[in-house]
Amino acid sequence: MTTTTSRASTPAPTRRRRPFNARRAGAWALLVLAIAVSVLPFLWVLRTALSTNNALAANAASLLPAEFSFGAFKRVFGLQSPAEALAEGGSGADINFWLYLRNSIIFSSITTAGAVFFSAMAAYAFARLRWKGRNAVFSLFLGTMLVPADLYRPAQLPADQEPGPAQHDARHGPALRVHDPVCHLLPAAVLPEHVP
Repeated sequence: MTTTTSRASTPAPTRRRRPFNARRAGAWALLVLAIAVSVLPFLWVLRTALSTNNALAANAASLLPAEFSFGAFKRVFGLQSPAEALAEGGSGADINFWLYLRNSIIFSSITTAGAVFFSAMAAYAFARLRWKGRNAVFSLFLGTMLVPADLYRPAQLPADQEPGPAQHDARHGPALRVHDPVCHLLPAAVLPEHVP
């Protein structure tokens, strides 16, 4: 036979409500402002996508879609003729969405796999191997990752905007064309900050 002993029931601790003060109000106001700043661009993109181009020009300050239309989505998926696109203020140019999607998937897959592979090799070398100058190289490696890619991308723009045949230099051999996939895949695969 078992005996049970009854403990004196202790009341559950009650949460004390913090008094309202200006500091908490300021924190909540900053939080609401941060959420609004984060969400507003997405709402603006949705508003732009659901409006016609002619209506966007006429109602630029409106936060709601102007002349609600699925024309942009129809155009992307090839369900709208160029004449209908021109009537809504579009360019009427061909949009090959599936080609663009395929290229994006290929590029992002290759660069992500390359970045994971090369980052794993670098991590192994820094974590497991002991070699002279390791700390200096690690500091240099981290220092290059601290520089945002947007700071050195403007220097690449003139090269990206000059299509044409590869330049041949007799001393160095044929150069890669700027628009070759290797010119975009290699830096993105080797440098972790390029991963899309």
